[in-house]
Amino acid sequence: MLNSEVSKIKHLMNWLIFLIVPTGICFLLFFFNDRKTVEVTKETEGTSVELLAEQKEEKEAGATIIDVPLENQNEGNPPLENGCEITALSMLLNYYGYETNKNKLAEQLNYVPLYEDESQDIHGNPHDGFVGNIYGGYDAMGVAVEPIAAVAEDYVEGNHSVVSSSSTDFSELAAIVQAGTPVWVVTTVDFQVPTANDFQTWQTTSGEVTVSPLCHAVVVTGVDSQHVYVNDPYGYKNRIVDRSEFEEIFQAMGNESLYIETND
Repeated sequence: MLNSEVSKIKHLMNWLIFLIVPTGICFLLFFFNDRKTVEVTKETEGTSVELLAEQKEEKEAGATIIDVPLENQNEGNPPLENGCEITALSMLLNYYGYETNKNKLAEQLNYVPLYEDESQDIHGNPHDGFVGNIYGGYDAMGVAVEPIAAVAEDYVEGNHSVVSSSSTDFSELAAIVQAGTPVWVVTTVDFQVPTANDFQTWQTTSGEVTVSPLCHAVVVTGVDSQHVYVNDPYGYKNRIVDRSEFEEIFQAMGNESLYIETND
């Protein structure tokens, strides 16, 4: 009888050991794993805080950005797939409280055909109006600053005046932006530095003009020693571009600029 009881106790103890040992191991694994997770989380949080602090410090130490409202040329009804120049002007006008949009302005823009005389290879002149189809397709070559300035003149009033140029140095424009005035400029698609192969010489009814299919217009919202910040009509607000490259592009594309001056 006694031997039988002892046997039962031993059997019970074996079962208890069988249950307790794995349970204890699982508990220990869970504890250390949870502790490790907490440590990693704390470490990650610390890194995030450090990164946010660095970004904040960089922003505070960098350029003052002008809050120009963004407008996307590829949105709306209808979108203006080739209308970067007029979209950039719309952003500029809205910044000064002139309620309009790219489509309204596009209706007021002057247009010239891609070819004035295709048989003689005589093209439309972008200095006279938008060349081709502003709504889409490849039959277009954009518009220079003069027709854009003409549309702006129809809007600005009171103590505002339009200042446009094809000769102002970027350093002058940088000072204007840093003083709080956003500037419309012609640059290139995705800020590619153009080569000689990116330009074409067109014959027009008023003489030769140089054009580029890379032409693109943006609004400069900030400038510091290293970067230029722009509202890009492709839908990017305060997009950051290397300043040295931006200056090179701006000069290659003809130094075209426009801003609205506030007169006392």
